[in-house]
Amino acid sequence: MAEHALRVYAATPMASDPQVERLRAELERLQLATSGGAGAEQFAELLGLFLGNVPDFIGLLALEGTFLFLNRARPGRTLAEVLGRNLFSYLPEPSASEVRAAFARVTATSDTVSIQYKAKWSDGSEHMMAAHLCPVRNDRGVAAIAMIATDVTEQRRVETALRVSTEKLRIAVAATGMGLWSWDIKQNVVHWDDALCRMWGVTSETAPQTRESYLTLIHPEDRERVRLAVEAVVRTGAYPVLEHRIVRPDGSVRRVLAKGTVSFAADGSPEHIVGGVLDITEQRELEERSRQAQKLEAIGELCAGVAHNFNNMLMAILPNIELALRNVPEETAPLLRSAHEAGLRAVELVRQLMTFAGRAHANEKRSSDVREVVERTVAICRRAFDHGIELSVSCPSEPQPVLADATQLEQALLNLLINARDALSDAPVNPKQVTVEVASVTITPEDGAVLGLVAADRYVCVRVIDNGVGMSPETRNRIYEPFFTTKEIGRGTGLGLSTARAIVQEHGGALECSSSEGHGTTFTMYLPVSLSASVERAPRVAVTDRPGSQTVLVVDDEASVRTVVRKMLERAGYTVHVAASGREALDLLADRALRESVSLVLLDLSMPGMSGDAVHRELRTLAPGLKVVYFSGHPLDVGNDVAGVIQKPATYDELVQSVRAILER
Repeated sequence: MAEHALRVYAATPMASDPQVERLRAELERLQLATSGGAGAEQFAELLGLFLGNVPDFIGLLALEGTFLFLNRARPGRTLAEVLGRNLFSYLPEPSASEVRAAFARVTATSDTVSIQYKAKWSDGSEHMMAAHLCPVRNDRGVAAIAMIATDVTEQRRVETALRVSTEKLRIAVAATGMGLWSWDIKQNVVHWDDALCRMWGVTSETAPQTRESYLTLIHPEDRERVRLAVEAVVRTGAYPVLEHRIVRPDGSVRRVLAKGTVSFAADGSPEHIVGGVLDITEQRELEERSRQAQKLEAIGELCAGVAHNFNNMLMAILPNIELALRNVPEETAPLLRSAHEAGLRAVELVRQLMTFAGRAHANEKRSSDVREVVERTVAICRRAFDHGIELSVSCPSEPQPVLADATQLEQALLNLLINARDALSDAPVNPKQVTVEVASVTITPEDGAVLGLVAADRYVCVRVIDNGVGMSPETRNRIYEPFFTTKEIGRGTGLGLSTARAIVQEHGGALECSSSEGHGTTFTMYLPVSLSASVERAPRVAVTDRPGSQTVLVVDDEASVRTVVRKMLERAGYTVHVAASGREALDLLADRALRESVSLVLLDLSMPGMSGDAVHRELRTLAPGLKVVYFSGHPLDVGNDVAGVIQKPATYDELVQSVRAILER
């Protein structure tokens, strides 16, 4: 039996396991050494020793599957229990049918067949087996089947775990948006994965294959720095985080972050580098916008403080000029009128500063039709602009309602139209055209995030399009900076666009600019659609012209302001008391007779010592029915217990009419 098994084993093709091959060679040597029967017994012992230690199961089976020989039994069984038993009794379905079919193919074709199947051990565990079935022939054909079976359960488990791990890694890398690369330093061969190719805008065929071709895709201004960094990696074996710009084949510029790991050869030299690249363009743009927002916020705080103090000074200047104009000789009046006009321009400058700082005084917002705002503003520009500029308007037939302070929207649109006019002043185009388009649009959440819109999905957009000289990227990045202007001195303050954007943002919208050199500019205002069913009109307050007869208490820490306000109100017929501080005002009103004679308190809020708010709280207790009007250089939102707000600086007509309207309300 041993000699027969040896002949079968030596003639049977086996799996390419090195240990099995060594055993085969040794058995062939022993077979030659023992030929002639002299060492048959010794050979049988050696054969049993070798076959018993082979990790595979080696067996000889009858055509119906009965074990004729087996080198060793599986755990939990003995050879005596297995020999003479049928292989198929140990196999669950459908494995038994699959192995039976393999037996039939070997018998019919005399070919070697490889197959994998499941076997059940005596402990109930299932094992995956990989088997080679070989025909054993005699002069009548296939007489038996030799089988070499290997338990590949653990191998399959490792392969499955590796496949799952690889898939998880693929998903994780894909989630990061990272592209992977490798570089064989010694062979100078570069390989990129599909994600990296997409990031750089190339295909697997056009992706760089060498370090030199990789460097050609780096932004020219960053190329030398990257080249030196790569050389340092090869020299030192250390790969630092490297940030640089790339230029895609379509000309677009992206900013990326690269990191790699170096592996070394036996001699310690860098041999291979693998790493990843992350596109951080949007992240850097967001960071830059955040820095700009912080800078603008700081400038806004400064502007608000300057504007408040400037308003107080203008409050002392403008009304005095107005009063002086009523009593000066005619030859002196032009000088005062010129000073007054300059003061009014200063008032407008301060108003723009306050709007830019987000502290402009806004009238009550109402549902307004944007078409009417556009028509009024364009009508002003048609009268004021050079007749060589064609100004056209395109509006839908249906109303476009937005919740807005119409006056502020007119200011924002006027600023954009003036900017378009100035862009055309020296433009070598004919005809020179400015177009205003109004349309209703739906903004997706993705586009809204880019624009900085956080609410609503339906917007009214107003586009101001000119065919002027356009802007360079450097200019476009600075257009909203306060006091930045490309115009010559005297033609602009540099606050028009920053003011327009502040107004649009205060209305819950966004202002977008699209421009390139030589191709004109388009500014687009996005304003949330009003849900109101109708467009409201601001109510008008009737104000009489008769002289005032009531008593007013003016509370302000600026002596010049107190003096001029007193003169204006007294000229309008009012009796006026003044107080330089909140405490002085409360002491005056402690006199019951004086308190009962006062009809209105004109109260400055920003005073040293006792603030206007604190004075107001005490007045509510001292004289609950007394009308209190805030008089401030800051825009204010007040509650119902405040009779009104008069903004500094106020002209004579503005102050008197406001006081009269509040007293007659």
